[in-house]
Amino acid sequence: MEVIENEGKGLQYVKKIPPGWKFLPTDEEIIFEYLHKRILNEKLPCEDVIKEVHLYELDIPDLATLRKTKLTTEIEHNGKKIGVKNTLNFYWGLQQGENSRTEWMMREYSIKEFQIPKEPAGLEPHMKLDDAVL
Repeated sequence: MEVIENEGKGLQYVKKIPPGWKFLPTDEEIIFEYLHKRILNEKLPCEDVIKEVHLYELDIPDLATLRKTKLTTEIEHNGKKIGVKNTLNFYWGLQQGENSRTEWMMREYSIKEFQIPKEPAGLEPHMKLDDAVL
């Protein structure tokens, strides 16, 4: 694996992922190993491989939209609801009727409020819960 500097900012990330490597966690793994740890500002299992991007800070000339589908799935662990998974479709274009649906889609995960501490330790002030996308 080749690790490079990120434009002089000192952040390292992996430029090349080994052949055959796939990111295919189960819904439970997404909730427990990624989303919950992300909210608590803990180290994620794959942060050396998958680079974090703040989407709201990007200047994208041709904006696109994501629309929620009717497909919502409750995620359970040991018979208890631990989260929800929504499916969103990706459309190019800004105005309704002027856009076209693509083959891209995104899964949005959320966890129940009681699982989120009131003030996560070390959470930067600019970070909000709805800014985390996995």
